[in-house]
Amino acid sequence: QAQRKRELTEILKGGGCDLVIFAFDSTNSASLAYAKHLERTLLTDDMARVYVGTKGDQCSPTEDKDIEEDDDWQPTTVIDEAAIHCRELDLEPPFITSANETMLSAEGELGEMHRLKTLEHLARCVVSDDGWQRRLRSKPHEERKRQEAARRRNRKMIWFGVGVGVAVAVVGYLITGTVGGGGSSKQNSENKGRSRLSWFRSLFTSLGAGSSSSSSSSPAAPGMSE
Repeated sequence: QAQRKRELTEILKGGGCDLVIFAFDSTNSASLAYAKHLERTLLTDDMARVYVGTKGDQCSPTEDKDIEEDDDWQPTTVIDEAAIHCRELDLEPPFITSANETMLSAEGELGEMHRLKTLEHLARCVVSDDGWQRRLRSKPHEERKRQEAARRRNRKMIWFGVGVGVAVAVVGYLITGTVGGGGSSKQNSENKGRSRLSWFRSLFTSLGAGSSSSSSSSPAAPGMSE
């Protein structure tokens, strides 16, 4: 068993699969507990996974209620326990099926319907949205992480836009000194703008003069004098 676990770890870390299916016996709580143990020890949050309950034909019907909104709901079956676990990780509820002759092994259209439904559920756990069917939640807290990343991008764009707007306003004020106006007020604004920029021109003038003075006073290199 330890060797098998090492092999699974190597396969998963090497990106050897697109979806990990945790199949558990819907009538056995220990089976679900072992599936959760494997998930906790083998998978990281960026790996897609789905819970599939078998022997669904042997389970009593679960309560028809929205457990997503009921924090006080207590599990009474193994399927309920799996549903709560998936809710805590923000995963799709477990897919319940059976290999007996009334579901996956059924003949004719009934069996085909169950098999197609199962394959569709698994496929939608890994494919991207195609416009008419959304991708099922198969990575822990993936939607929340996507929303947080979008909010961070929006904040960066807002701050960048504010910074550019402030810079443009400051440059415009330095150049014109004011906004609008005409006649003598326009002439006054131009004079103010030139006075505000005079220190900038003086800085370059002094730097240029210092560079020229340094070049003229530097001694000639040996062998260059006539």
